[in-house]
Amino acid sequence: MKNLTINHVHIKEEAKNLFIINLAMQDGSLIHIKDESELYWAHSIARSKFAKQLNIPIILQRKNGENMELNPEYSYKMLSE
Repeated sequence: MKNLTINHVHIKEEAKNLFIINLAMQDGSLIHIKDESELYWAHSIARSKFAKQLNIPIILQRKNGENMELNPEYSYKMLSE
């Protein structure tokens, strides 16, 4: 079994109010975690379950292809401004 190292949490905006949460591995593969209906919940899951404990970044990929890094400390209110 190969050693898998997590590079970052990847949240992809798939459609209006649909966000896919994956773990992006060093080898380029994605491991699906959960689908969420709101960015708030997707970010909360990524922050509480993975990013904060593992000290890895959260990358949000918008529908237009734009990537932005989300600070695990951010609240949803800051994301929506």
